[in-house]
Amino acid sequence: MTESIVLQVCREFGVSPDDFFDPKKRDRNLVRVRVYAIARLAAAGFNMRAISRLIRRNYSTVRYWSRPALREYSKQKSRQYWVVNPKPTTRAGRMAAQEARI
Repeated sequence: MTESIVLQVCREFGVSPDDFFDPKKRDRNLVRVRVYAIARLAAAGFNMRAISRLIRRNYSTVRYWSRPALREYSKQKSRQYWVVNPKPTTRAGRMAAQEARI
């Protein structure tokens, strides 16, 4: 049943199972397919640990993609960091930031 859900999702989106399970491939389309597979497996009653084993991903990845509130929290934390610690955009700005750290 579990393999059939993952294979079904792969067939629906036209993705090969080899690409789906390949840890090095992370293009946008594959991520969407994996997120959809996570949702389908969760709807079928699997817990996050079982889902992470089935799709061969870390538990934290499954948790991140299955909880929209967690994704929003992560985005906000990232935005807050860059507001407080802006990235220097010019070479002079990077040099000044580096000197300030010394």
